[in-house]
Amino acid sequence: MDKTKLGGWFMFILVLYHIALAGVYGYLYHFGPIFFQRLLESNWFIIVNQTVGFILPLALFLFATKEDAKFIFKPRPLGKTNIVLLAAVSLCMQPVMMLLSAFSSLFFANNIADVTAGMTSMPLPATLLIIAVTPAVCEEIVFRGYILRAYNRLGIFKAALISGLFFAFIHLDPQQFLYTFMMGALLAYLVYYTRSVYAGVLVHFLSNALQVVLVYILPPQESAPAVRAEVLQTVLFLAVASAIFLPVLFILLRVFLSHNRSRNASRDIKTILAADQETFLPPQKHSWPADVSFWLVTAVYAAYIFFMFVKN
Repeated sequence: MDKTKLGGWFMFILVLYHIALAGVYGYLYHFGPIFFQRLLESNWFIIVNQTVGFILPLALFLFATKEDAKFIFKPRPLGKTNIVLLAAVSLCMQPVMMLLSAFSSLFFANNIADVTAGMTSMPLPATLLIIAVTPAVCEEIVFRGYILRAYNRLGIFKAALISGLFFAFIHLDPQQFLYTFMMGALLAYLVYYTRSVYAGVLVHFLSNALQVVLVYILPPQESAPAVRAEVLQTVLFLAVASAIFLPVLFILLRVFLSHNRSRNASRDIKTILAADQETFLPPQKHSWPADVSFWLVTAVYAAYIFFMFVKN
């Protein structure tokens, strides 16, 4: 089986696994011993959940398919220029991310904001470890380390689109869909052109870290439906901020692309090709989007969201 189909089937298994995991957690919380309730309520459990939810299934899948994982764990160094550019991109993308999140909050409960706000009693470094460091490492290894790699033979546009969609699907939360899709697709481009999953980890970490810091700095917000008018005001404010920051973001991305195209064409190209040959191969024709695994993942996600909507 080729890598593209393997990536699709891995994602299908991962979505089913996360849905099952959510069911197990719910059962243990409501019917298990008090120990499990306290464990699941602990903020530190997020680290356990990230490891069990992402690293464990990927490790088992790679072992079962006998795939070489060194392309994930031996990424190309970013270099100082890329680090500065990626940090600037992280900052400038925040208004757009926040706008998409606020817009989605008009229709769906913002559960992740409530979780983050509930962690402000913890020291800031501990919250950063839980909310910023752990997801950045675990999720990027899976989605930009493995999934993107599996689909890159379709060309970067399709590969980024699929990586973004799958990244949005795995959160199993319609409120998070728009901004996680946008973030996942953008991170795919950054990783593709740097030839390094470090790019995804860095931007993902900085994005989450900025949100955590804002929660600590800004006064607590009510999450009740009564504040819909306030959410609308926030959407309008963020729309203006996005209009200001988007041109800067596009300029940064152009500079980033120019820098990395030159970097990838430099004299060390033979070394890069030897270490990361598949990323440089030209796109090939593939059955996507008619690939069965892709549509199964989409159907499972849609069915789960519909079920949760009806249930609530």
